[in-house]
Amino acid sequence: MGHSAVTELVRMLRFDERTTPYQIDWDGLGNDLGVTFPVDYRELLEVVPGVNIQSWVHLWHPLQSPPGTWRRRVTGWPTTLEMFRELRPEFPFSTNREPGGLLPWGDVNDDYVLCWYMEGPVDDWPILVVDYSLTEWEIFQGTVAEFLLDLLSGNTSSRILQFLNEEMATRPVEASPE
Repeated sequence: MGHSAVTELVRMLRFDERTTPYQIDWDGLGNDLGVTFPVDYRELLEVVPGVNIQSWVHLWHPLQSPPGTWRRRVTGWPTTLEMFRELRPEFPFSTNREPGGLLPWGDVNDDYVLCWYMEGPVDDWPILVVDYSLTEWEIFQGTVAEFLLDLLSGNTSSRILQFLNEEMATRPVEASPE
């Protein structure tokens, strides 16, 4: 693992003893969806399965069961948001997988979607947190691993996800495979 945030997160989630990496066809997935995935995300998901962190945060995984679950989430999400977008024209982001658009990778309790804002070089894509009705959103400047570490700190910089601070600060970190 090349990113120190990935190494720290894997240790914190207690997946650091995994010796056989998940075999994920990143080129095939990227070709199928027309995107390239950030290096830290690829490194993280080669070690960590799809997980439910603290019963709130869901990290989606391409090898999640049943087969096709991850793809349905990633490709179906823009359709769902597009319905809300008609009601919220002030939402400034495209929900399509294109430069300047959004690519989801997880959620918080099915209330907030965690996605990349696909602007600039792929490894510099910031994280966008947005509620499903598109009424509130914010950008986190950092990688998936850095964002998850920030959430787990119990003192998140996320204005929207402040409600998680007590939960994260008072309980030991729990990560259960989905």
